[in-house]
Amino acid sequence: SKVILQRFNLAFNVEFHFLACKTCGIAVSGREVLNHLTDKHPDLVVKDGQLACAMSGLDVCQELSANIRGPREPIPELSIVDAFACNHC
Repeated sequence: SKVILQRFNLAFNVEFHFLACKTCGIAVSGREVLNHLTDKHPDLVVKDGQLACAMSGLDVCQELSANIRGPREPIPELSIVDAFACNHC
């Protein structure tokens, strides 16, 4: 499964249970991963069942959590975006 994820340049985040697209630097839920690869990386050929096989045994979230609070260390697979932040979080 790790080989398949690497082929698609994906990584599994153990702390938050999402997949990270290392090419785009974004978090992707299990429900969104096929659409993301098809829409953003059309050069990749995804065969039926490959992603399901790669994600089996991993507890990949189907929805991204909105409850990640800071300040915290950066998540290695994700891009850092310079922007304003809420002073209360």
